[in-house]
Amino acid sequence: FVQERIVELQTKQLEAEKVQEQQTRELAQRPATQRRPAKRSIDTSVLQLKYNEGLQFFEAGDFDNAVRRFHEVWIIAPDYHNVTELLTKAYLFIGMTMYSEENYRDAIVIWERALTIDPGNLKAKRYLLKAKEEASRLSSVENG
Repeated sequence: FVQERIVELQTKQLEAEKVQEQQTRELAQRPATQRRPAKRSIDTSVLQLKYNEGLQFFEAGDFDNAVRRFHEVWIIAPDYHNVTELLTKAYLFIGMTMYSEENYRDAIVIWERALTIDPGNLKAKRYLLKAKEEASRLSSVENG
């Protein structure tokens, strides 16, 4: 039973992450002036709560949960405090962890997500380029 429940929860988490990625892509494609949903009332107390939770996770080094909370805020209000900056930084940290573990493909995916949030982020662009170079080098070593 426990194993079935774990599989069920992992499946739900994957589905939620796919929805989150799709929402991020759709929102990032809109001009900055159109990123807020039209005629939707924003409950700032909920935003503040999620933002504060994200800060706590971020400060504790739990960047996966920080990304989840900051993303919830960013989808609704991308200019809320410095949520765009913090969300991007959390992605950068996650990517660095993956890169340091030589998990270049996942690092590439994460840094591409960071660039959907902040397309001009120079660190994310540099990190992404380096990870692509390493992945290519590794691929040529494995295939050569």
